[in-house]
Amino acid sequence: MEALKIVQEPSEDRFATFGLDLSNTETLKRLRPTISAALGPALDGLYDNIRANPGLRAFFQDEQHMERSKEAQRRHWLAICNGRFDDDYQERAHRIGKTHARIGLRPIDYIGGYSHVCDALIAAVVSEHLGRSSRLFGFRRTDVDGLTLDICTLIKATL
Repeated sequence: MEALKIVQEPSEDRFATFGLDLSNTETLKRLRPTISAALGPALDGLYDNIRANPGLRAFFQDEQHMERSKEAQRRHWLAICNGRFDDDYQERAHRIGKTHARIGLRPIDYIGGYSHVCDALIAAVVSEHLGRSSRLFGFRRTDVDGLTLDICTLIKATL
């Protein structure tokens, strides 16, 4: 029930719940170039996994449909890195969640996709910023907070 309360609270309260303050959103912005560079290969890996799973591959009409979806995901991830969880973000995330619910994509598959991409992004940040532990801690915390918020927003659309 707490999850339902979180996704129904006004945006400002929700951000506080997830620890998304100015410092954390600034960390996302600072690390955007690293994340942006790693995002293409991360999404390529995700979509290779989708292609290898007939149940997930069935959600796509053809390769062009898959490429459009991958590009939309890239734009969404980069928008998260802007650190602006404003009305545009809320609307976009809600629309994504509604689409996933409409086509029958299970939350476990969606969250699994996040896991795959997060692994690649965290590895890229660690590789590029090794030795900058405070910066890494800020990335890890902010990344997890932002992604958890995104997951909750998308799940709200399925309720």
